[in-house]
Parts: sequence; structure tokens; C-alpha cells
Amino acid sequence: RVGAVVRPMPRLFGVGFAAAALGYGLTDCLTRLRDLCGIAVVAPPRVPILGAAVYTGFFVALVSNGSYQILQGLVERGWW
Repeated sequence: RVGAVVRPMPRLFGVGFAAAALGYGLTDCLTRLRDLCGIAVVAPPRVPILGAAVYTGFFVALVSNGSYQILQGLVERGWW
């Protein structure tokens, strides 16, 4: 059962990292483009893209995988 918890973690980390890097990177590019065009809006502070992507990757690998394993354990035992 431990292997079932650990085995998908690298893949889930990669998916979370890639999704966050793409999302935060695209948002940052669009924000900078808006600034270059001179559109005046109150923008939130910039997010460090690499740090946010690593954090999101760890979150997906740990929390999403953990909750899936808990639910799968309940289903396997017929408690759900």
C-alpha cells in the first residue's frame, strides 16, 4: 500500500508544476503586456513563478494523492 502512495507522486508533482508554471507565467506575460500598452489598473503584486510552481507541484503530489488514497481505501473496504 505504501508503494501505491509513493509511486504516483513524481508524476503528480510534474503535472502540478507544469500547470502552475504555465498559468502563472502566462498571467505574468499578459500583465506585463497590459503594462506596456499603458492600461492603468490596480494590479495585484507579482507572484514568484518558480516558487509558486514548486509549491503547487508539492501540493498536488501530497494533498491530491493523499485524498485519493484515502477515498480509494474506503471504497476497497466497502465503507463508501
